[in-house]
Amino acid sequence: MPTAFDEITVGWKVLSLGLEIGRAVSNQVKSWRRNSDHRFLSSLTTLEIVEEAGKDQVAHYVQDRTVKIRRDGARIPPFKYGSDGKDEFGRVTVVSGRQVVEYNHRILETNGREKTVGLDVDRVFSKGTIIRCVLTASSINGFPADAETMIYTVHDWTDISTTFIIFPRNRPPHDLEVTFRSPDEHVWRQVTREKNELRHYPGGRKAFVLEAANPHIGQEYMIAWKWQ
Repeated sequence: MPTAFDEITVGWKVLSLGLEIGRAVSNQVKSWRRNSDHRFLSSLTTLEIVEEAGKDQVAHYVQDRTVKIRRDGARIPPFKYGSDGKDEFGRVTVVSGRQVVEYNHRILETNGREKTVGLDVDRVFSKGTIIRCVLTASSINGFPADAETMIYTVHDWTDISTTFIIFPRNRPPHDLEVTFRSPDEHVWRQVTREKNELRHYPGGRKAFVLEAANPHIGQEYMIAWKWQ
């Protein structure tokens, strides 16, 4: 499968409040990191959408993650993907050291169009193990609406997350925007610190990349576009 935050008195109060907020955020980050079974050293999600005249739209999806296990007996964190079309999942490739093993996938849960996907066997790992795990999938007519979205949720401690969407040559996106919301929020806001841009891609295509460094667990990113 072929192959992304009095003036002196007021100033003192503002500074004090800022310090308290900083401590709270720092404590929260330390808490969720301490409680995490995994650390994603990197996470790359690629979605390539292909359209040809007279044929169905086909989307090729790959999620490639390098994960450090932080507790004995921890399992591989599940993958999440789904579209509005017919989704088919491939095997899950797990690389540990020089050992490469392919596992059949199992759909653990379905929530709307999103499916949670894991291994079809119960595999646990030792603390300190670094593994690379890759899921491939494809969708037939998965993103057909005039206005489409792709949502990425940070499910675990992540150093760097990259989302890459490659659009068809004959149907580039327009009005593309990327927003985010924290776990305790309901309103989507424009991203401010994440790197994101629409690039030229080989073959006359356009590609959008979103890169987030140390995003908070539970944070969601939504990439939205309209088809030309």
